[in-house]
Amino acid sequence: MNPHALVFIQLECVDALGIPSEPTGSGFIIEKSGYVATAHHVVRCWDEKTRRSYAPKKIVARRGGPSEQERPADIIKASEDDDVAILKLRGAPRTYPTLQVCSLRNPKLGTEFQGAGFPEGSELQAVSVTFGNVTGRFWSVAAPFAAGMSGGPVANQNGVIGLVKGGRQNVQAIRQMIPIHVAGNMIKDAAGIELRDCEAKPVDRGGGTTVVAGPCKKGQQEILFTDYSVIPPRTEKRCI
Repeated sequence: MNPHALVFIQLECVDALGIPSEPTGSGFIIEKSGYVATAHHVVRCWDEKTRRSYAPKKIVARRGGPSEQERPADIIKASEDDDVAILKLRGAPRTYPTLQVCSLRNPKLGTEFQGAGFPEGSELQAVSVTFGNVTGRFWSVAAPFAAGMSGGPVANQNGVIGLVKGGRQNVQAIRQMIPIHVAGNMIKDAAGIELRDCEAKPVDRGGGTTVVAGPCKKGQQEILFTDYSVIPPRTEKRCI
C-alpha cells in the first residue's frame, strides 16, 4: 500500500455540555482529485452522556500522518448501516496518489490480508489481518486493530478489499472489517469509480503499461517493473 495515499482524519467536536474533543480515525484516497473512503463512525462525534453520535463542527485530513499539513474535508456520501463514508478534500485542485479498490466477495477461511491505519492518533502502522467468517454485512477477522485505525484500508495483492471497522464487543481477539463491495454504488456515485473484480488483471493507466501473466502481444516489449510506492516493493512483468 502506498503510505502517501493514507489519510489521518481528525474531528472537532463539542458535546451537549460544551466539552470539546478531537477524536481521530483513518481513511484512504480512492480518486486522484481527493475523494477519501473511511468508516461512517469515524466522521461522527460521540456524546458519552447521551450515548448518541452527532455531526462534527469540522473535519480535517492529513495525508500521510498526524504531523502532515491539514486540509479541510467534506462528507459527500455516507451510510450508517454500511458504516462507510466518502469525503472530499478541500483546497486547490491537485493530483493525489490513490489506492486501487476492488471487490472480493468470497474469501476462504484463513486468507491473509494487510490492514493499515493510525492507531491512537500516532504514525501509520501496518498489521496482518486473517479472515474468519461473514457476520451479517461485515466480516469477522483476527487482527490487532487499535482505536484510531477505523476507516483504514484492508488490502490483498490486487487492491483494497475492505475497511477497518473495529472490535467485536466482549471478544478481544475478534475484530471486524467492512467489505468494500457494500459501498460499490456509493463509490461510483461520489467518485465515479466502478469496482472491478479483485481477480481481474489491474491496468496502470498512468504509465500506459499493463500487468500481465502471459506473454506480451506482438509489437510489445517486456520489462520488469519495480513499484517502490508499496511496502514491501513489488516487481512484476509488464508489457509496453
